[in-house]
Parts: sequence; structure tokens; C-alpha cells
Amino acid sequence: MAGLALLGLCAVAVWDSGARHERNARTPETAALVAAAALVAAEVQPGDRIAFLPAWAAQERAHFEAAFAGRGLNLADAWIPSSPLTAWELDGVQRLWLLRAPPEFAQEIDHLGTVELRRTFGGDGDAASALSPTVELARLRPKPSDTVLDLGRALDRAEMVRIADGGKGPEERCRWDGTRQHCAGEWWRSVGYGIHEAGHSRRRCVYATPHPDGALLRLRWPKVPAATALVGRIGNRLWAVRHEEGSDVLLRLRVGAVVKLETRLPRGDFGWHTLHAALAPGERGLPVELELSAADHRWRQLCFELRMVGPSGPPNAQQPEEAAEAVGGALDVSGVALGAAATPALDAATAVTPTGASANRRP
Repeated sequence: MAGLALLGLCAVAVWDSGARHERNARTPETAALVAAAALVAAEVQPGDRIAFLPAWAAQERAHFEAAFAGRGLNLADAWIPSSPLTAWELDGVQRLWLLRAPPEFAQEIDHLGTVELRRTFGGDGDAASALSPTVELARLRPKPSDTVLDLGRALDRAEMVRIADGGKGPEERCRWDGTRQHCAGEWWRSVGYGIHEAGHSRRRCVYATPHPDGALLRLRWPKVPAATALVGRIGNRLWAVRHEEGSDVLLRLRVGAVVKLETRLPRGDFGWHTLHAALAPGERGLPVELELSAADHRWRQLCFELRMVGPSGPPNAQQPEEAAEAVGGALDVSGVALGAAATPALDAATAVTPTGASANRRP
């Protein structure tokens, strides 16, 4: 019996030693982080953004707060939380600082833009840091943006209403209060832009919940520039998808009077899905409407992004398979509705295919 106990203690000691080695292999030295932050402090400029890879490296961002604050900048505003990082998140970014800590556990970055600077800190090989990893700091310029209007960041230009009885009842108008589209009642009835967790990552996106009792939530941008396509991302918030209450959410996207896209987001879906709708010449510059509804609204908290892009296609365009790999199974959902009775779901087997739009005009 004593031998078994001793064997158990030995196993625990071996496991603890391995766990410590693993933590050391992934935890950068403070001195390396401080040195990297000093370089940022010396060269950071207004408008610069910063990202930390892999996702757990973001816990080290406190070392860089002073670097931004020293130039009168706020790191919280500059931080891009998404991981992995794709061209979508870098749309419109002029200069990006990237901390990879450690580099061997982080994604490659060369395809994201032109790398202007790359420095390595730590890992000198002395006894104290033999097991500690290096820290790589890079600065790059992402590819040019094709976005003509980011609708998610233009909520102040939108008109928002919730309409009872599935869009047939009376309208309740919401108002822009300086930070969000505010609706009366509980906080979750309002729509705002911020950091949320969806599609296996934290990300900046628009939070929205379909209104109760089958009511329709409608966001309308009455004045928009001409564009060749609407592109977007949508997914359930992680906190919401873990709850079994509620029903699937119906999303409908209109340009003018024409439904360009209609699809369902299943209640238990963990994905971060791609939306795309090409605009015909006669549709460019017409008002854009996004509608969300659910038969049962409980815990149906969504996160979405929506952009209007120019003649060269989606911003820093990715191929659909690249996007799917980056976010763990997102689909390219293109085209227009097939009608409510055959509304396709955003799942691993379904994508909306383009059809004629003449039957999808608002009555």
C-alpha cells in the first residue's frame, strides 16, 4: 500500500514538473516584454493599432498600456482582440504592432501586409531563462482597404425600430444616445458596437438581440455611398449559444425594396459566418436595411459586422476556404432569399445560392 502511495506521489511530481516546463515554454519573461514595450513607446503614432498572438498573449497587454498612454493614446481603443488575425480585422488599419509571444505558438503574419520591422527579445540562453521563450515584436502595414462604409461603425447614421407581431404591428422607435441605438426597457434591447466573444474568439462587432414576442428589429441606413457589394460576418455570442432557450434567428438584408439575402442562424451554432451580396448598378446608393427576428428571443444574442465595399470586392478579399479555415468553419453565404418557407440555415451543409430578385421585393 505504501508502495502504491509512493508511486502516486512520484507520478504527481512528474506531472507537476511537466506542467511547469510547459508553462515556462509558453510564458515570456517580463524583461523581454518590457523591452518590446519600450520600442513601441518610442515609435507609436496616432492611429496605430496593436494585436497579441496567440490569444493568451493578450494577458500581457498591460505592459503596453503606458507605451500608448505616453503619446496620449488609449491601448484599449487600439487593441484588435481577434485570434487568429485575418485581413477582415485589419481592414482600414494603417499601421499595426504585433506581439507574438512566443512566436512558435503564434500564427504567421507575412500574408497580412508589408512587414516593416521585426525584433526578437529574450531567450538569451542564460540559466534563468533557458526554458523561457522569446518575444517577437513586428510592425506591418496591412493591404489597402476597399471599404466605402462600415455600417457597424456607422450606427449613429442608422434608423432603428422594433415592430411588434413579426413586423405587422406598431413601431417603437429607438434613438442614438451617443454610444448605441437605445431602446426602452432592458439593456439588451439596445444595439451597440463593442468587444464580444463569438466564433471562438473575442472580436469587435455589433451586439443585437431580436425583440420579444416575435417582434422585428430593423436597422436602416437611409443614406449610403455607392458600392458594389455588401459583405459581413455574423455569429452567436458564446455566452448565448451555451443556453438552450430561444429559437433560430432569421436575418434578412435589403437594398432598396429588394431582399438581397435571407438566412437562419441556428440556436446552437458556434461559427463565425461570412455574408456576401453583390449589388447591381441600379442598387448602388440605395438605402440598406438589416432585419432580425426570432419566434423565441430568449438568449438570442448575436454579433455581426456589415460593410459596403468598392469595385475590387470584399476588403482585403480572402477566398471563402481561407476564411473558413481562419474561423473554424465559417461559410460564404451569398445571394438572396428563397422565401421564408425555404430559408437556408447557416450550417455546415447549406449556403444560399443566387436567384432572381424580382420575387423578393417588399410588398
